[in-house]
Amino acid sequence: LTLNGERILKTRFKYCKKHGASSQALISIINRICPPGYAFDSKVMIVVGILRWFFNLQRDEIQLLFAARGTKISTGEISNLSEEFLIRFYALHRRHIPRIKALFDKNGGMVLHIDGTGETGDEIVFTGKDGKTGITLDAQIMPSESVKYLKPFLQKLRDSFGIPLVVVRDMSTQIRDTVSDIFSGVPQQICHYHFVGNLGKLIFKGRYEKLRKLVLDTHILPQLSALKKKVSKDSSTDNLVSGERK
Repeated sequence: LTLNGERILKTRFKYCKKHGASSQALISIINRICPPGYAFDSKVMIVVGILRWFFNLQRDEIQLLFAARGTKISTGEISNLSEEFLIRFYALHRRHIPRIKALFDKNGGMVLHIDGTGETGDEIVFTGKDGKTGITLDAQIMPSESVKYLKPFLQKLRDSFGIPLVVVRDMSTQIRDTVSDIFSGVPQQICHYHFVGNLGKLIFKGRYEKLRKLVLDTHILPQLSALKKKVSKDSSTDNLVSGERK
């Protein structure tokens, strides 16, 4: 997996018997594979990105997989590689917008699903997706779902992919009004999942509070927190053993 430029240069590419390449030429080759300052090549970035974002593995889990193959990598490096993967993947996605739009046109148009995901009080990830193909059109981190942030996001979708057949959204009035402004005249539908979710909050609000109190009364949460602290102090130097305990 690893292509540490310095180490490979000394062990594999110091001299090529077949071509007689010089050290300077080999350094140039290594830099193309593994840019200056990088400890891993683009293939490793792709592996990390797929494990992190497609299989939802945590940094520690990815580190264990690398360790099992005899490769040392820090969790910080995994974070850097996974972020670089996202940037490159996003750039590749934007590059293929004409082909994606052509596919939508071939299918008779797109059904635009829009929604924001995040914990209360935190930033949200707002996403646009085509309901027919399941292709994610774009995603952006926003402080909130206010018109101030929604409007440029939807304008960007309109400029890139055109006008949708219908927009499927949750019951937010700000999303409703912004969609009416950007996609004037386009029908809007309420997402069934969000409708049932909101209905459930109204019907089961009292029962949920009772269930929550019962869980708190078990005092299991402090026990789990104490266990987490205990595990985090694991002194084992073997990553596989440490991971198994966690």
